[in-house]
Amino acid sequence: MFIYATSGDDAMSLTVEWRGAASAAWDADGFHGTKQIPDGELDVTLNVGQQLSTLYCTDIGNTQARVDGTAHARSGTVEVKVTPDAAASKPVGHADIALHDVVFEVLQGTTVEHWRVDDVVLQNISVGWFAG
Repeated sequence: MFIYATSGDDAMSLTVEWRGAASAAWDADGFHGTKQIPDGELDVTLNVGQQLSTLYCTDIGNTQARVDGTAHARSGTVEVKVTPDAAASKPVGHADIALHDVVFEVLQGTTVEHWRVDDVVLQNISVGWFAG
């Protein structure tokens, strides 16, 4: 399962990849899990750049899109609930995701800063593979 959210100007994004969550939802008629960062099946990042949303939705190529920096989460909790969409093909579904006390290690020049996100909740996000 991969989800993303971008800032209004599309210059900052938050991405969450939880490997296997959407497929597991289909296999068990739903998936609900909680993980602590770091975890090998989970990757949470903050990204800065330009026109970032076009990097994640790749139906139309965009030569202006770019990532100028990425910070991976170093600690925190991620909770996800995925419901399969029976009217679609596997592994399409909808997800609710919550991030709590997530800390990112951000390099600013030669200084390492720790940015903390207290809580982010995203609901009813489409997940899976979509054509077109």
